[in-house]
Amino acid sequence: MATEPGIASVALLCMLTTPLVWGLYLYSTYLLYRGMTTNESGKWSDFQLDIADGYIFRRPLPDNRQPDRTMEPEVLGWPKDSKYYYARAYHEPPETTADLPGEGQWQKGGEDWTLADVDNIYDVGFIGNTMDVFLPRKYLAAYKGG
Repeated sequence: MATEPGIASVALLCMLTTPLVWGLYLYSTYLLYRGMTTNESGKWSDFQLDIADGYIFRRPLPDNRQPDRTMEPEVLGWPKDSKYYYARAYHEPPETTADLPGEGQWQKGGEDWTLADVDNIYDVGFIGNTMDVFLPRKYLAAYKGG
């Protein structure tokens, strides 16, 4: 260190930044495993709080429905669809006569269901998520796991 302070400084800098690089790698792997981005992780946290407070309502979507392409763009090769329509309303469910997708009664979040019951359609399992990141979408369409 006394004879080559420049090399020692670079070595010390490398040793101090190595845990940061590993932490970023592990966090990115965790997000890949969960099927979300850093932005979505914050949104899921907010969504969980709104469900617990009873501000989110849901009702089932029919199995044979045609997606509304103005709100649901077609993503070629994507293997998952949502089974519910979610709406934010404060304490009272949306009007049944409102022009909203879904059939049947509204279920209130926090009472009838929690975030654990919400299906993340972008999460196709660790292998599927990894394939979606590193391979063309046609390989994900052929992937049957999840």
